[in-house]
Amino acid sequence: MAAPIAPIVGSLKRRIFFDITTGLTLGFSAGALWWFGYHKPTVAAKDAWYAAREQEKNNQ
Repeated sequence: MAAPIAPIVGSLKRRIFFDITTGLTLGFSAGALWWFGYHKPTVAAKDAWYAAREQEKNNQ
């Protein structure tokens, strides 16, 4: 006798793929946001401060 409702096949594989893809996408997006939104400007400001101190030191 055939089942009246077809069995759900492959849903676990699809869910795992979706979870991994979503996690990696959100992780890389958050990492890029932190890197380019916080880290790079902070390092640039710090480097500019040190360059200004070095220039001051060389001018004296």
